[in-house]
Amino acid sequence: MMTLYKKHDDLLVVVENSPSQNALTDALWIDLFNPSGAEIAQVEGLLGISLPTSEDTKLLAPADRSYQDANCVVLTAAVLARDEELYPFIDDLTFVVSKTRLVTLRTSEPLPISRYATACAERPHNLSDGRHVFLGLLTAFINRLSEYVQANGASMYEGSKRVFADRSNDPISSAEFQTTVSSIGRNSDVNAKARESLLNVGLLIDYVGNAWFGEEDIQRVLTDLRRDVTDISEYASFIASQRAFLLSAVLGLLTLEQSRVTKILSIAATVFLPPTLIASIYGMNFKVMPELSSPWGYPAALALMLLSAVVPYLFFRWKKWL
Repeated sequence: MMTLYKKHDDLLVVVENSPSQNALTDALWIDLFNPSGAEIAQVEGLLGISLPTSEDTKLLAPADRSYQDANCVVLTAAVLARDEELYPFIDDLTFVVSKTRLVTLRTSEPLPISRYATACAERPHNLSDGRHVFLGLLTAFINRLSEYVQANGASMYEGSKRVFADRSNDPISSAEFQTTVSSIGRNSDVNAKARESLLNVGLLIDYVGNAWFGEEDIQRVLTDLRRDVTDISEYASFIASQRAFLLSAVLGLLTLEQSRVTKILSIAATVFLPPTLIASIYGMNFKVMPELSSPWGYPAALALMLLSAVVPYLFFRWKKWL
């Protein structure tokens, strides 16, 4: 699908009709989402270059995915997108940037794309050329990554509150432990993907900063974006380290809980072992057992079993093992 946006009074307006060659030429932003071969051919004819394929970019390191071709800068970055269940995943997004226009080539639906298009249609933005549209879109991606990282941090603090709360009268159950560990794993995965995306965005900023060296207004924007990426990356790294600590703490608490249960079972087995031994002895079917014929034999055996259970229990309490 190909969507064309043209500039109208500092707003981006969607071209509703089927894209003609004139509409392509007038478009400031061409968005290609799972495009057909004919649509790719149209855009390649307009730009005079070949668009990179996903197979080409996946074989390259992130630093090698950016290059200049004719009057365009071709940039490919791994960004966060969402699947049908709104779970984030990493997908490649290609930008072809020139003074004339911006072309985006994608196979997923990152939220910043629609957000930025809506924002530019509702209020004026700096849309002087394709490079400024690219910078605005890059800003939208950085803001979205910031939202992911901040939400991740808030989730971590909520998890810490639950884990480290005073639960002396209400120990954490095994099911709650499992839920907490699963939540830590999911959030750590999202945080790692956000950090990877931030790394890719930072590489794009460095590349275009060198490619557009001398453009003071663009360099000012890039400086602000670079600072934002650095700050968000540092916070994401802090969140990652805190999550690792939280996971270690949860596993430690789980080990303590299992040790507590094991201790209780061991003490119970130890307490009931002497009575079991006594009952086993008097359960033997030997003919010569004097106590079997005595009238006091049965209550004496019961008393002895009770005493043999109480003495270890009192000993454990004295040792403060219970």
